[in-house]
Amino acid sequence: CPSLKMLPEGLSSITTLKELKIESMPKAFKERLEKGGEDFYKVEHVPSIIFQNIW
Repeated sequence: CPSLKMLPEGLSSITTLKELKIESMPKAFKERLEKGGEDFYKVEHVPSIIFQNIW
């Protein structure tokens, strides 16, 4: 969803999440989720994060 600006806070509480796929999002959104990014703490527990069709 390109209108999504950030991931919800509650995502960090889903400790059993094994894979997160982010697709068709702006590059800035991806950068927020990468190590050192503003929202990295929300996804750092997820073993596999897949980015596709980032623009």
